Amino acid sequence: MAPVAHATLSASGAHRWINCTPSALIEAALRAEHGDTSSPAAEQGTVAHALAEWKIRRLDHRLRDDAGEKPASPLIDEEMEEHTSDYATFILERASQAQADDPSFVMAVEQRLDFSHLVPGGFGTADCIIIAGNRIEVIDFKYGQGVLVEAEENPQLMLYGLGALHAFGSLYDLSEVQLTIVQPRRQSISTWSLSTHDLERWGHEVVGPAADLAAQGEGEFKPGFWCQFCRIAPTCRARAEKNLE
Repeated sequence: MAPVAHATLSASGAHRWINCTPSALIEAALRAEHGDTSSPAAEQGTVAHALAEWKIRRLDHRLRDDAGEKPASPLIDEEMEEHTSDYATFILERASQAQADDPSFVMAVEQRLDFSHLVPGGFGTADCIIIAGNRIEVIDFKYGQGVLVEAEENPQLMLYGLGALHAFGSLYDLSEVQLTIVQPRRQSISTWSLSTHDLERWGHEVVGPAADLAAQGEGEFKPGFWCQFCRIAPTCRARAEKNLE
């Protein structure tokens, strides 16, 4: 499996750099200096994503020709087989429902998305996108179990939604964006919907200005829950002062 490219202003780190804009460039510098090391959980997630994608392609007749060989990894165990099969079944059920609503529906898996019109160098990959009628759904598969992740106001999914609108908005008459997170090891499926207007307004009013500051290393350090996985946290003065309050 190929290494995953990492954007300085990544969608997965958006909750951090949107709220704490100066952290982005410092984090990028630390990655460059010490290497972008991957945790065992992240490596497990990468394998689970590849296995889930293969199962979806194998099970869906529209995608079967591109399935290729089943991924091989010592990390694949009975639990991963079970949860990736559950996720693949969920995707196919979602696709079947979309087809019933709109026979000309569109489904894409592992869809590369570009939101660099709002975030310098911004890109990501949606695990699944389904378009039916005036609705586009972005589905994210999360294999981790340590932290329960909700779809509502999730900045990573919202950025993926903006990227999906950028890719497909000129081709389809879309008025609703549905964001879904499937986290099988937490037995969680979380879905949140908003209008394309509200999502695009968030992009221009919140994301754009924050991304401009973050790309320049400007703004103020602002501690919050987003510090949890930040490399700067152990030496961050703003966080230390907040903890002393």
